[in-house]
Amino acid sequence: MLNPNDVLASRYEIISKIGQGGMSIVYKAVDLKLGRNVALKMLKDEFANDEEYIHNFMTEAKTSACFVNRNVVCTYDVIDDGDVHCMIMEFVEGTTLKYYIRNKTSLTNEETIQIALQTAEGLAEAHKAGVIHRDVKPQNIIISKDGLVKVADFGIAKPTEEEKEGDVLGSVHYISPEQAAKGKVDNRSDIYSLGITMYEMITGKLPFDSEKTDEVLDAHMGGAVVPPNIYKKDIYPALEAIILKCIRKDPEERYQSTDELVADLKKCLEDPEGHFVHFYGAEEKTEGPKEVKSRKRPGRPTDEITRSSITAAICVLLLIGIVLFFSFASKRVKETPIGETYTEHTTEESQETDYNIVIEEEETIPAIVGLSMEDAKKVLNGTMMGIAVEDKVYNDSYSANVIISQDPAEGSQIKPGQSVRVIVSKGSEVEAVVASIYGMSVEEATAALTGVEINIKGTKKQFSDDVETGRVTGCLLVTDAAGTEKTDSENAENEFDDTEEIRKINRGSDVILLVSAGKETDGAMIPNLIGLSYSDAVLALTTNSLQIGSVSMVPDANAPKGAVTNQSQPAGDLVKKGTVINVQINLEPHEQIDMTSDPNVYYNVDPDSELSPLFYYASIDQIVEVGGPAGPNNDYSVKMGIRLVQRVNNATEYSIISEPRPYAGSTRIPVCFKNIRGAFGVETGTLEVFDADTDNVIASYELHFAPMG
Repeated sequence: MLNPNDVLASRYEIISKIGQGGMSIVYKAVDLKLGRNVALKMLKDEFANDEEYIHNFMTEAKTSACFVNRNVVCTYDVIDDGDVHCMIMEFVEGTTLKYYIRNKTSLTNEETIQIALQTAEGLAEAHKAGVIHRDVKPQNIIISKDGLVKVADFGIAKPTEEEKEGDVLGSVHYISPEQAAKGKVDNRSDIYSLGITMYEMITGKLPFDSEKTDEVLDAHMGGAVVPPNIYKKDIYPALEAIILKCIRKDPEERYQSTDELVADLKKCLEDPEGHFVHFYGAEEKTEGPKEVKSRKRPGRPTDEITRSSITAAICVLLLIGIVLFFSFASKRVKETPIGETYTEHTTEESQETDYNIVIEEEETIPAIVGLSMEDAKKVLNGTMMGIAVEDKVYNDSYSANVIISQDPAEGSQIKPGQSVRVIVSKGSEVEAVVASIYGMSVEEATAALTGVEINIKGTKKQFSDDVETGRVTGCLLVTDAAGTEKTDSENAENEFDDTEEIRKINRGSDVILLVSAGKETDGAMIPNLIGLSYSDAVLALTTNSLQIGSVSMVPDANAPKGAVTNQSQPAGDLVKKGTVINVQINLEPHEQIDMTSDPNVYYNVDPDSELSPLFYYASIDQIVEVGGPAGPNNDYSVKMGIRLVQRVNNATEYSIISEPRPYAGSTRIPVCFKNIRGAFGVETGTLEVFDADTDNVIASYELHFAPMG
């Protein structure tokens, strides 16, 4: 028995004990010369002076050291000094395939193929070196933390030339029929055991499973195999054919080499539905209840074998198997070689730790609550833990795809290969509902929001090129659940565009529904007409593609005379272009306002008035000469006016700059105006000096407008 800090051969320092089998103990050690971790497998003290055990131990060392492959646990060195007999082997961190299957119940098609492929490649290297493993099973297949598969424990392996009938058996649930019956094995026996292992990987079950050893042996030699597709409906047809070919009773009908098996496994990855698996001497792809087939031998044609002779042969084989079993079992304590793991089903796990690897029995679970799934996987990267999502639920405290809870909890211990079960947030239910109301009717959106305790405090229109008029485009947070005011109607659109603000909507908040007013190109915003003169109100409406409607004269002592005191729709509303707006003006009922007969003509404001953001502006400074030369007998005069002509929304619009008045002939009139109001957004226009009697244009000037308010 070795202890931490002990040094063997002045080179290998013991770190800790990591496993124990029936005949040996495995330690983790450090190679002081090369500075690397190794696994040190040492024969137990009670067998250290037994020549037979020492011979078997050294045989294992020689067979495992005679070839090197990435899919086989390597042997680096051997110490055979007095009572110390040990092998220095590759140190591999990982878990056994048996444990991996048990934890996952069954593996996927891809996992099964990849693990089987790497195992077969490792065995192929051993077979080329003339070594038969003889105990291939999930307990002897290691999956390292980086996903590499390695074949371990050549404890009962033998070079081909040393094979003889009557040698010990492998594990009963994976043993080949010929090994169970006679003890004589070859490369195809390992292929059979790998086939049974593949069957267990894909189905989660053993094809022959019983607590009685003799029943399992009988089944291997003559029992029917339930096709894997009975247990695994989605198994690849090609993979099922490969498994069934591996576990044929007659070695002549199996793959004849691991290279053949490797080739078909690779084909299976490329063509899982393919029919490329060739069965030797059999057309069917499933085993029959009595499929121990006779092979042709010299001097005994197959057609001479009678039913009675077949029955007798089977009975003899069964008898030999039973005798071998009880003979072996009675001498197990003395004669079991190093690494031998032949046990009944109920005790099979007792030998699983006899490996030259580290299998971390338990790992400490880190805290992953509050992490996204992506970050949690990064935290678990490098461990043998998986992560399994049990449920996804709405949660107002965690963003979408963030872990809400984990089981087992942080700091708990977990076996390698097991998964941490988590519940993941789907995000805030309120946020999800807010996102879902886009395009709903007002009634549907109201019902959805009130269902998550959001209070609707009104509606507000906004232009939308995508949402039908009258349907909801979103919502605006007015106050949060604590009653804190978040916005007002003047900056509603800006607030709505702030997605961060939307995310802060919680249960109990007050919101305004935003409703589509149609496309902006088809709509207009009503200007504020209060306080404007009639002509200014007409100008403001026309500029915004709206129309003046009825005009009511209503005295108002609090308003300037002639000013608009009320309008039929409030300023800021979004309406269709051409909508008619009615107004009230502060005048006595008998008083009149100056309206032109042409509704397209309205008066321009005093050019010295305050600039407004509702208009574009231009200026002019010119001299116009009216009529011919003046004289004593020349009473020539003209009634001249000045107007602005613009194209607004594909229509010609006029605004009066100066009322028509009479001018004597040969009069030079200054046409000088500052801040002429033009239509909003229209950058050009024509200033016309015209004869009011004939409507002839006396002079015209092109103007350029720009926003100045």
